[in-house]
Amino acid sequence: MTYIDEQGEPQLKEWREQDLKRQVEELEQAEQYALMAKADGQYVCYHCNSGTCFLQKGMVWKYGVTRKGMSGRYKTKWLIGMNLLYLAEFQGTYQECLIQEKSKILRYPLHQDNLVRNISERMARPPGNKNDN
Repeated sequence: MTYIDEQGEPQLKEWREQDLKRQVEELEQAEQYALMAKADGQYVCYHCNSGTCFLQKGMVWKYGVTRKGMSGRYKTKWLIGMNLLYLAEFQGTYQECLIQEKSKILRYPLHQDNLVRNISERMARPPGNKNDN
C-alpha cells in the first residue's frame, strides 16, 4: 500500500490514491432517487400484513440514495421484474441526499400517494422502504 520515494519519504501507491479519489468523489456526487410503479397493480410491501399493496402508475414504491447511479444500484432485469421505474430526484453530496431521503420517508404519511388510500390502508413509509432508516 506504500512505498518509499526518492527522497526517502513514505508515499501511498497510485492504486491507493486512486481508490481514495474515487471514494471521495462518490461522497460528493450522490443521488436521491424514487422507485415508482410503472403500472397499476399489486406490489411487494415489506411492512404490510398481506405482503402486498396496490399502487397506481406513478406512485412511489421506495425512496433511496446511491453513490453509484442507477446501474450501480439496481439491475435492469430486477427493475423490470418488479415493474418499477428509477427516477433520480436530487443530486448532491451523500449527506445532502440522505437528508432528502429521510425527509421523504418520514413525511410519507402526508404524501398524496398515501392520503388517497382508505384510512385503514395508510402507511408510515413507502411499501419498498423496510424501515425509516
